[in-house]
Amino acid sequence: MKKRLLFIPLIFLLPMLMMATTINGIAYTLEVSTKKATVIAKSPQYNGNIVIPSTIQYNGINYTVTAIGDHAFENCTELTSIDISNTVTSIGELAFYGCSSLSAVAIPQSVTKIGQGAFACGFSLSSIEVAGGNQVYDSREDCQAIIETSSNTLIAGCSSTVIPGSVTGIGASAFCRAGLTAIVIPEGVTCIGNRAFEQCSRLTSLTIPKSVKTIGFWAFYGCSNLSSVILPKGVECIEESTFEGCTHLTLVLIPNSVTSIGFGAFRGCSNLSSIILPAHLADIGEESFSGCSSLTSVTIKNSMPSIIDSSVFPYREKAILYVPYGDKTTYGAAQVWRDFLHIVEDDSQDGDLNGDGNISVADVMMLVDRILLE
Repeated sequence: MKKRLLFIPLIFLLPMLMMATTINGIAYTLEVSTKKATVIAKSPQYNGNIVIPSTIQYNGINYTVTAIGDHAFENCTELTSIDISNTVTSIGELAFYGCSSLSAVAIPQSVTKIGQGAFACGFSLSSIEVAGGNQVYDSREDCQAIIETSSNTLIAGCSSTVIPGSVTGIGASAFCRAGLTAIVIPEGVTCIGNRAFEQCSRLTSLTIPKSVKTIGFWAFYGCSNLSSVILPKGVECIEESTFEGCTHLTLVLIPNSVTSIGFGAFRGCSNLSSIILPAHLADIGEESFSGCSSLTSVTIKNSMPSIIDSSVFPYREKAILYVPYGDKTTYGAAQVWRDFLHIVEDDSQDGDLNGDGNISVADVMMLVDRILLE
């Protein structure tokens, strides 16, 4: 006689493995086999002062609180303080994203994993501290930020952050919508991550060191009070929407190393009046300068016109195009380029307008003087 095997569908086992409950106003998932609890989102949203305990009891069984789940406190705009117990080892992605009333965060020694954007868009956040003895993260030099120790990458900052000189990278969304007014990125930082300073609307002053080689997409999107940017030599690509919505931006210095400008890179920079495009620039994405309604001067150093979409310079009919000496006819015959108000030959080289052999703020100021005199 054949024996029958008993198959129990997994769906019926799940309640035995995982449960959800709310205790003292905090929602959890409970892992029965390990007796561990994870804080999760709830409705209505969390508000006021929240204390995450080290243990909870459910049906007479004790569970250790070891994690704050993805999105757990996302957009809890009335959350004013959070106390994280020293049993928590993991803070999920976007866990405290958009907690605009949260002013301080203390990361306990126990935390070994923090998800991307965990504290992004915390406009009121002014104090971040990692407990001493944490093996994965630190707040060296009282920097008011979270730094991944092994990679020296700053993954979360706030309005009071001072970036230490030992940091080599700014992580994705690290300062997203922070209340910064000024920031100095120290020499040694090589990478600025995607959305790193997105919508830092109070940011007026920015220093990017020569060591920076890559700047991610949307890195400075919506920094509406940023007035000038000098990109260092070595940056090869200005990614999609990097400076989109920087409505007060009036001066941008692009180094000769840049070979491509991404989609919408300067879209909506309505006060940008002039731009110098370097000699090795080969690819200019659609809508790169869309919405740049004040743009009246475009200087291009490449002798060969790139093939561009008409959306790149929508206000070209009122702008002057400066091209390399001897290339007026070439640009005058090229689609889109030929539609500029005037095409003027310019014998200055590679952005060195004052002829001192260097590209600097002095060249930008000379360009401004030239525009004002026209």
